[in-house]
Amino acid sequence: MKAPAALTFLRALRRTGALHPRPVRSILSLLLDVLRHGPSLYALVRWQSRRQPDAPAVAWGNLVLSYSALLDRADTLAARLPTRSRPGAVGVLDGDPLLTLLALLACGRLGCRVLPLSPRLGPQAVRAVQDRERLDILLCPDALLAAYPDATPLRLDGTPATRPARRGRARAGQLGLLTSGSTGRPRVIRRPGRGPALMTLAALLDTLPLRAGMGAVLPLPLSHGHGLAFLGTCLFLGARLRLLHAPTPGQLWGALHEPGAEVVTLVPTQLHRLMSTPWPRPAGLHGVLCGSGPLDPDLACRTLAHLGPVLFNQYGTTETGPLALATPADLLAAPGSVGRVLPGVPLSVQEGAVTLRTAGGLLHTGDLGHLDGQGRLWLRGRADHLIVTGGENLNPETLEARLRAWPYVQDCAVQGLPDAEYGQRLRAFVVLDDPADLARFQADCRAQLPRAHRPREVHVVPALPRTDAGKLLRGDLERLLPTPDAPVRGAGRAARSPA
Repeated sequence: MKAPAALTFLRALRRTGALHPRPVRSILSLLLDVLRHGPSLYALVRWQSRRQPDAPAVAWGNLVLSYSALLDRADTLAARLPTRSRPGAVGVLDGDPLLTLLALLACGRLGCRVLPLSPRLGPQAVRAVQDRERLDILLCPDALLAAYPDATPLRLDGTPATRPARRGRARAGQLGLLTSGSTGRPRVIRRPGRGPALMTLAALLDTLPLRAGMGAVLPLPLSHGHGLAFLGTCLFLGARLRLLHAPTPGQLWGALHEPGAEVVTLVPTQLHRLMSTPWPRPAGLHGVLCGSGPLDPDLACRTLAHLGPVLFNQYGTTETGPLALATPADLLAAPGSVGRVLPGVPLSVQEGAVTLRTAGGLLHTGDLGHLDGQGRLWLRGRADHLIVTGGENLNPETLEARLRAWPYVQDCAVQGLPDAEYGQRLRAFVVLDDPADLARFQADCRAQLPRAHRPREVHVVPALPRTDAGKLLRGDLERLLPTPDAPVRGAGRAARSPA
């Protein structure tokens, strides 16, 4: 740790107000909790409960918990978990965000290795993760028990205990994350203890509208790295956090219009749905933090026009953390970029591939892109998604963004199929406002797209397979077809386009 980097980080941290009013005392208090409970979410909540016990911490529905009440409920759950006699490995099905948060805190209190899991995986995949990761127990909210009858019910019966579980020195647990599975079988990522570079954290604190005690809205699952990172940030800053579970656009707009709502974190899919059903601009909103997927340039411009200069777009991966950040000024000047590489991030572009310099050599992120003359990073899709048709390289993400810009197209996905003449031909799955718009879609393809970019086969479907964070599951597209080469029957319509 270099002294200048540490000082820069501490100055940025102090400007957020997180250490107010006694910075030295606050730092020492936090270090004590981290020493006792490891660098965990539980340590952050325990720290805040001693600094501001009655401050509101979490809102879920009509329930609002202060930091001291949140800690007491976590301790109550820790005392009831069957692993309390020895640290073990725990899976948590993320079907109820408050219960998931309490389970993560309780496992941090006990020193368990914990892995939040999305119910979207399904029982078979969850059991495979259980076996592979040797999870001792699987915690499950009541609403999901029918699908997981062997799981341990995740609930808090009755009122919180009047005397919390003993808070002595505990073994530090480990929080794992499952990758989205959008490019293959989900795998577990175990965060290194040191996290991003201090210079990177300082830049994020200085640039993003993050302040102590802010009102924050979190509509993302806690089984996803994006949602989990925002949760940790909010707990560290002593924020007032409104939790939402798979909200409709109306529910999300309603939360943004609640008194005190200042910052929200979203994925592009959620932002697209918001801007498709716009409400008046919330008076107190000054930060919309987007990430975990490509942000369409048109969507960025529409958001800035409707909400003002409040949109930030972050680029990173579950494995590496944040890599680049686009400010509102970046998005206004270059709406298709992901902004500038963050300080402390050893990123470069080698022969069109985005790479990171590590102690073990170059790490390929799997993304394609380039840096422009102003130092902004532009992405051109995934290297493993590249389609070569007629000798021309085509990134499906680029074509999909163009097709989604047509007003009657809600969503779309493009894939390459083997072709004897062209090497690969294009198949498109589209979600349309009206299935009768299929003819219009094909006419627009012929009129507006180069021949190599026109889908030879088009399927109209009701929805595309996506992760909780909105990432397209390209490996699941084939499941939209009854057989690999047959058109959709019952769920949509298919048509062949002229070559």
